[in-house]
Amino acid sequence: LVTIGTALVVQARVDGDFVGILFAIGVMLAEVGFSLFAVPVLSRVGPIGVAAHGTWLAAVMLVLGAVFLEGVDAFRMPTAVEAAALAHLTVLVTAVAFVAWYTAVDRLGADTAGLFAGLIPVSALMVSALIGTDTITTAKLIGVFVVGAGVAYGIRRTGRVRT
Repeated sequence: LVTIGTALVVQARVDGDFVGILFAIGVMLAEVGFSLFAVPVLSRVGPIGVAAHGTWLAAVMLVLGAVFLEGVDAFRMPTAVEAAALAHLTVLVTAVAFVAWYTAVDRLGADTAGLFAGLIPVSALMVSALIGTDTITTAKLIGVFVVGAGVAYGIRRTGRVRT
């Protein structure tokens, strides 16, 4: 249900663009791998350790990619606005979000925590509508409700999240 709802929200957001749908599928598969590859090591290094190792590995890959694509031009001092954006991405979007996600995977299991990944396109739609860069259509709204139903059913079925 969550996957179907997410597909409705994403498909309606990209207006049926085939390439956009392929990218959305790729992101979903990456999200699944992101969680499943962490499960075996969570018990040994914990959520902070998994987040730290994932972050330094990603940083190495990004530096190598930047050097390969841009050479020495990849390294320059950021402007003040760029530095603020980088700090936000580093602290909140990466460190805090990774630790929160891996804590959820550790406590709830990848199957239950994975249900909540369906809320990512829902929240993106809501924020986009709030700032005026997207509109909420009937198809998108149906997708939102299907995601919500899928998350509620999945939580009820696993019994791992209690109010």
